Amino acid sequence: MQKILTIHPPDSQPTSPGFSERLNSLFPGSRVMNAVSSEEGLTVAHREQPDVILLGEVIGEAEKDEFCRQLKASELTRHIPVIRFREKESEPEYPLPGESDYGTDVFLSKSMSDPELENPMNLLLRLKKAEEQLRFQEALL
Repeated sequence: MQKILTIHPPDSQPTSPGFSERLNSLFPGSRVMNAVSSEEGLTVAHREQPDVILLGEVIGEAEKDEFCRQLKASELTRHIPVIRFREKESEPEYPLPGESDYGTDVFLSKSMSDPELENPMNLLLRLKKAEEQLRFQEALL
């Protein structure tokens, strides 16, 4: 079972209450967990070890950057991929210079279609699984 963590205030888009149902329909059998702040998100990430984190509108870009820095600084959570939603529709859907340093794997528009969400999530989930298998094999050596 895949575990997906969303971090967003309760009333924000795209990670509004209906977003969990959308994720469940796109990824049947997944467990969708929600956090309403970056602090709660870090706690849940350490405890639950999600397969992917969807970082919505928390306080602002600086808080998202700090969340990613802390997530990637921890040995327990650095392997978890992060999808970050852009605040403005006009911003590019790829990391700007320096942004990838914060540990975001994919940037998406808030108004993405199902395939625009599903495709990068599937890719990140496959990569994470392959990395876990490699770490397991290395541990056996």
